[in-house]
Amino acid sequence: SSRRRHTRFKCDWSSDVCSSDLDDTIRAFGLGAEVVHGEPWLVIPLRDIHKRVVNLRFRSVPPAKKTFRVCMSRELPLYGTDTLSGEKHDTIVLVEGELDVVAMYQYGFTTNVVSTTAGAGCFKDEWYDALEPYQSFVLAYDDDKAGKEGAAAFAAKMGPERCSLAVFPLKDAGDCLANGIEAETIKRDRKSTRLNSSHT
Repeated sequence: SSRRRHTRFKCDWSSDVCSSDLDDTIRAFGLGAEVVHGEPWLVIPLRDIHKRVVNLRFRSVPPAKKTFRVCMSRELPLYGTDTLSGEKHDTIVLVEGELDVVAMYQYGFTTNVVSTTAGAGCFKDEWYDALEPYQSFVLAYDDDKAGKEGAAAFAAKMGPERCSLAVFPLKDAGDCLANGIEAETIKRDRKSTRLNSSHT
């Protein structure tokens, strides 16, 4: 059987979430790490809307090839659903991965930022149901083919008139944070452009 050793989360092997507010971020998201066969993995607790941890997502750490795993036969919630405000007039920001949620938190967006836990191409019906009451959405998916297709699918489902497309200077929020893009740039770009039929 695999020998696992839990260790303290370290900044040096997860540049996506490195900043002066790292300790606060680690506590807020309950981030941890484990070492399996000498290789470190980032451990991301997945919480439901009641803030209960219902699954864990494990992410390989660079320079290892990016891979993910979760606890099988367990619920896969919409990541960040535990931070939803419940205020119907609020705008929800959708990003493509858990570390993008973490990055947005470090940019000051501490609520109403969510991500799928199965990639941009998979959005469960129950996740749509959780977001349906909200007035509008900003789609800040990765700037690649999968991200654009995921954004288009979400807008088609929820209504393009309710959706805007965020265009960041780099591929995603995590890349922006890792490369020192300032918060004011992210806040400005988050205002984005309204989606219309040409985007969908």
